[in-house]
Amino acid sequence: MSEVFLNICGLIIRLKTKEQVNTGKPAQFEKFVIRETPSKIDMNLTLLRKRRYTVFSPKIFFEVKRERQKISRDDSNFTRRRKKRKKHNSYGRNPYIGSNTDWRIGKSGGRILLEGGSSTNYQVLLDRDLKSAECFIINDDKNMEIFDGVREFLKILFIYYMTKNRLGLMAHSAGIECGGDGYLFAGPHASGKSTLTRLWDRYAEIGIASDENIIIRPQGRAFYMHSTPWHGEFFDFKNSINKIKLKKVFFICHKKDNKAHRISQKRSFNLFFQSIFLPFWDKDCVDFASQVILGIVNTTPCYKMGFKKDDGSIVDYIRLFE
Repeated sequence: MSEVFLNICGLIIRLKTKEQVNTGKPAQFEKFVIRETPSKIDMNLTLLRKRRYTVFSPKIFFEVKRERQKISRDDSNFTRRRKKRKKHNSYGRNPYIGSNTDWRIGKSGGRILLEGGSSTNYQVLLDRDLKSAECFIINDDKNMEIFDGVREFLKILFIYYMTKNRLGLMAHSAGIECGGDGYLFAGPHASGKSTLTRLWDRYAEIGIASDENIIIRPQGRAFYMHSTPWHGEFFDFKNSINKIKLKKVFFICHKKDNKAHRISQKRSFNLFFQSIFLPFWDKDCVDFASQVILGIVNTTPCYKMGFKKDDGSIVDYIRLFE
């Protein structure tokens, strides 16, 4: 039995499998691997591989649907592209959980059942205390590393465990360290998180936690940002950091000019709530996340900011901005 230990913002996860584990590039999971057996383990996950889904009849709590790409019939390439997808691409054609279901979570036989049907297919049977699980990768291709099927469902399990145990929450955001201060840049897809991170990396000597997903944990009256292995487009960090105290929060978007202004606590709360990953099926998790966000916006300056993506002027702008 092969095993690997991960330390993600202080949460220790053990992954066990009969196969050899390859955790990937240093910028992904490798930097979170613990080389020695830790004294405390928070989550025990057993990785297994099987050829097909086991048929359950779960009570579904929550599910995420995949958006289908719309192609105009006026497009001259419509017929060719449609045939290509039919012939070569079975992505999303899952008769068990549905053709357009990305993932879903529910209850089956007294345990929590997490199922995915995206780029990696999986079924995870999780104990109610969230401390142990059997994780089945639905793929019989021996050329595929079993750890490659872990990334997506591990993120969901991690978020659920953190919020359920009132440890922290994950924000869809980039995080940097500059002059000892932690800056969080939050925003939806394509708002500029990776672009902004790339500009800071190019034009300044700073520490980078992530360009996509940041864990925020309360510690006393302060809040700290922690890096995660779930990065976005940018992963060539020159000065990677693991933890930094949160100083300012920016809700970002692309603009022609660099411009930021402070916003109210109410608006900050609403924007922050939209930027986090949350187990909506669990009231305790929602209540805890709301308390953390309220604490952040009450103690941390929050700004709405647009920035130019074509040069490094945003770096000096933020440094001088008050």
